[in-house]
Amino acid sequence: MQPAPPPPRPLPPKKSNRGCLIAVAIVGGVGFVVVALAAFGIYRFANSSQGKMVFGTIGDVAELAAEAQHAPGTPEVRALGCDTAMAMDMDRMTSIMHERLDASSTVPSQFSMLVVCQLGVFSSKSPPSCDDVARTYVGAAGPPARGFAVNVQRGSGRANTLCSTLYDPAGTKVKDLTPGSTPTVPGAK
Repeated sequence: MQPAPPPPRPLPPKKSNRGCLIAVAIVGGVGFVVVALAAFGIYRFANSSQGKMVFGTIGDVAELAAEAQHAPGTPEVRALGCDTAMAMDMDRMTSIMHERLDASSTVPSQFSMLVVCQLGVFSSKSPPSCDDVARTYVGAAGPPARGFAVNVQRGSGRANTLCSTLYDPAGTKVKDLTPGSTPTVPGAK
């Protein structure tokens, strides 16, 4: 008789590959905690008096900007070749800043409207002059209370301003503002 063959070796235990799953669960849990803490912090800030003031101001200014895009005279300014045209009521802007942030003087500024003509950065259209925008705006919307400023820019930002000019209520040029500058904010020193 021959000796019995040795029993087969047991197979090594199969790897579970759960290490990656555990790592993903830990990272996901930490991410969830961070997002939850941030959301809680924003919620607490939004319900504080300062948060209500800040979010209220943001809402009011966003509403003013939306209205400025549909203000009288803006369709005609857009027809000059502007991708975006706005006529912002600076008296209302001053009122918002004064009421919400107590940040501006109640003394009226030199101008009551800010008319903006903005062309896209990659637009091939030639931009209108500030004088063309001013003539078109006054012809369509009528003269503003105290005069107005006009900005023509390609893209956004101060560096992209092509012209910036101050006009009296009849649309007569008062002075050129430095290209790239923004007209003085009402109440600023």
